Order: sequence, then C-alpha cells, then structure tokens
Amino acid sequence: MVLSRFAQVAVLLAALQAAALAAGIPGKIAFVGIDHQVYLADPNGGEPRALTRGEAGRMAHVASPVVAASYAQGEEPEASEQRFSWPTWSPDGQTIVAHGVTVAVGGVAQQAGVYRLDPAHPGTIVPIYENREHGPIYLYFAPNGREIAALLSQQGALGLALLRVSDGELRALGVGFPYYFSWRSDGEAIVTHTGGAPEEDHPAEVDLIDVHGAREGGKPQVTQLSTNPVMFRAPAWSPDGSQVAYAVRRKEGRGASLMVRSRGGEERLLASVSSRLVFSWTPDGKTLAVAEATTPDNLFFGGVNLIHLSDGHRETLYAGALGAFFWSPDGSQLLVAAPEFDSGEWRWEVVNRATRAVREVSRFFPTPEFQFLAPHFDQYAQSHRFWAPDSRHFVYFGYPTTARDENKPVPATIWIADAKTAKIRRVADGRAAFWSPK
Repeated sequence: MVLSRFAQVAVLLAALQAAALAAGIPGKIAFVGIDHQVYLADPNGGEPRALTRGEAGRMAHVASPVVAASYAQGEEPEASEQRFSWPTWSPDGQTIVAHGVTVAVGGVAQQAGVYRLDPAHPGTIVPIYENREHGPIYLYFAPNGREIAALLSQQGALGLALLRVSDGELRALGVGFPYYFSWRSDGEAIVTHTGGAPEEDHPAEVDLIDVHGAREGGKPQVTQLSTNPVMFRAPAWSPDGSQVAYAVRRKEGRGASLMVRSRGGEERLLASVSSRLVFSWTPDGKTLAVAEATTPDNLFFGGVNLIHLSDGHRETLYAGALGAFFWSPDGSQLLVAAPEFDSGEWRWEVVNRATRAVREVSRFFPTPEFQFLAPHFDQYAQSHRFWAPDSRHFVYFGYPTTARDENKPVPATIWIADAKTAKIRRVADGRAAFWSPK
C-alpha cells in the first residue's frame, strides 16, 4: 500500500514524537552527597555514579598555617579525607569543576583547591588550583568554557582571578569585599561590583574589566563605570552581551536608578528603584526582572516586576515575599523560592510569565548550602542551574517537611520536580545539586 503525502508526514511526526519521548528528560544532575562527594545522576532514573572518592587530596609543598574549613560539615573524620562542594558545570556540559578541601582529624582544613571532574570518566580528579591560605569561595565558568573566574579568600577581602581549566594558570583580576561580577557573553570582559556592604555609604564601585591583558600575562584593563552604586549585589550582562545592568544612587533625592550601559559605552536610566534590589535578565534579553526590598534592612524582597528594556515600562509578575528566583531557559516560567515565616519552611512556586498564574510545587527546609546560596542567588543564577534544559523540570535540595521514619534522623535530599504536573521524585540523599546546561 502506498501512503499519501499527508500520511507520510503524520508517520514522520509520530516517529519524531516517539523519539523525543524515548529520550526523556535532557541533561544530567551533579550533586554533593551526604558524604561530601560529588555524584552524577541521570534524571530519567538509575543509580547515581560517584565522580569523586574520599581519598586525601594532593598537598601543596608550602609552609603555611593550617586554617579552619568553614564549609566542612558533618561528623569529624577519623582520618584525613577530601571533601567537595559546589559542583559547577561548563557551558557545554562536558566538564565539572568543584571546590575541594582536605580535612584532617578534628575538622581542620589542610588544603583547599579547585578540582576538575570528568562526567564521562568517574573517579578522574584533576587538581587545577590548590592553596592553604587562599581557598575558593565561588566558581563561574567563562562562556568559552576554557577559563573560570574564581573568587578566592584573601586577608579581609576576596580576590578575583582568572583560572585556566586545562593547566591551572592563574591571573589576578582584582580585590574587594564583597565581590560580585558577571561575564560578558563573548568571554572577553567582566563587570564587577565591589564594596557597598554592610553600610549603604561603604566605599563601592562598578568596574568593567577587559581580561585580554591578563590572559597575555599583563594587567587587565579596568574602566570605572560608577563610584556611586547602591545596595544591589550582582551586576548582569544581557544574554547577548549588548547591555550591562547595575544600580546607582540618584543624583537628587532618595532611592536609586537602574542603569543599563551598552557595549559601546552609552549609559541610560532605565527605571527608578529602591536602594536595595536584585535583578536578572530574561533569557531573551528584552526585559529585566527586578525585586526590591520593602525596607533597606529587609532580608527578603517584595515581589518581582518586569522592566522592559525598550521603554522602561514596568509590570508586576509576582506579588509575594520571596528570597530567590530563577528563570527557565526558555523564559516562559520563573521559579520562586518563598519563605514561610511562621514554620521556617520554604515554598517552590512556578510563575507562568504569560498568564501570571502561580503554582506551588513543593516545600522544604533549607540545607546550609541553600542558606548560603539564597542571599546571593542573583550571582549563582548566572553560574549554577536549577532548571533542566527542557524548561519543564527543575532540581532542588533541602530537608523534607515530613520524616519518612520518625525514629531516624532526616537527611538532606535531592529532588526532581515537574513544573507542569507539580509531581516530585526523590533522586538521592544530598546537600546541593545543579543541572547541566545541555
């Protein structure tokens, strides 16, 4: 029997749909287990694979005092062991870098560093940076995937360095405290915001760093954008690298101005805002999602407004109190972490951008890792992903609100949530987890 062209197209579409369904949820999940090791999970099921082992790491041959590891949690080890945290995916999803610390008996850190992991070859751990005194605080892959911008601990400050993934070559870029920054999409420039805390009048500035000079072994070229920023945190380049957003104090009166600066150097006022705010670009680069604190000392924010780049038009997307938010890759949904002030629980809610409909998906009690991430979520949103590439599923971590066994301690848990059906599925016990970009 010869099929008509219509029937042939229908068969082809059915085959493509079946293939898409068979492929399941895209990407992988890297998570830190209860044992402080990094694991790789397939979101479609199966046992997670260990990417690291608890063996002692390579020690640096320098005479330096031993310092305490503030991020070593859990029981004190009976022997020296290596612990890992904050797995960070490369843009192509082929490489993971993670913080590592060697912990001795008594919970004392002997060594801290940055380690490259290979998802295709579990157990391959390559040290690309190790230092007793200047351990990593935060890692953010460059868009080219060949370098990491790393925040390293300094005496009374933080240092920003360019760290090459292949061989660990390190180039200093700047020092400040606190220190927030954003990569431009071409990987050739970083915008930084330093200072400004804990007091609003604390010396602060916004700078543009051209990293080309540092790559060549010289000094980076730094252009000062503002010496008058307010209490926002992370500046943000638009996804296409054409605009960068930051906030400065108004020249007259109270409050602040949300500014956008083109790559060519043209600066313009986008909107008037409060002096304490956070913001994030929508994936299409046409709008900024802005959350403002109701009072300067409020730890949470009073809703999310969308401010359009074209004309500064403002519209409300979410009206409740929140602690963090994250865009789905396609920009159709906003994932909101909102606190329950009475119980100490947090809610994950998904906001449909088109309809403004809000759906509660799950509740949890925060892990120490989430408690660290939430006050800096606008920085982590640029480097770590909760959402799957399909913009339907997301991963989260926390303590469950109900115990499976009232007679046993409740472990921190990794879950996958379906934003469409609000169904959740346990992946494993774990402290923190992030989805690969592909």
